[in-house]
Amino acid sequence: YKFFPQYPDKELHITAQLFGGIIEHNLVTMVKLGLALRFVLEALRKSTDSNMFHFGVAALDRFKGRLKEYPQYCQHVTLIQHFKEFPTHLIQWVEYGTQSSDPPSKPSAPVLPPSLLGPTSAPGQPIGQPIGQPV
Repeated sequence: YKFFPQYPDKELHITAQLFGGIIEHNLVTMVKLGLALRFVLEALRKSTDSNMFHFGVAALDRFKGRLKEYPQYCQHVTLIQHFKEFPTHLIQWVEYGTQSSDPPSKPSAPVLPPSLLGPTSAPGQPIGQPIGQPV
């Protein structure tokens, strides 16, 4: 974990998927599960423009369907200073998770770090400018 910040973006995203998948599929014992959840929580606390934050978001997204099993964990996530800046669908999963339930619509969305997103454009908008953002 301590070397994750040095990983290139693509490799870190793949590692986040694997990390989240291990939690999602319950492939770790209770002690290791607690450690894995803590690593994700620590990553989510990082600055929203950091690679580690994107790692945390990707891992959380991967095991979002199990968040209802961890209401206290979800409560810790909601206390993160920039929680409301998380992807909207994850905010819903975490908030419902605090009540040991899934959001009714079970929302999802892509969670790629900005460096892995392809160029986005709309008519009249420069490539690389997010759609809906002022030019």
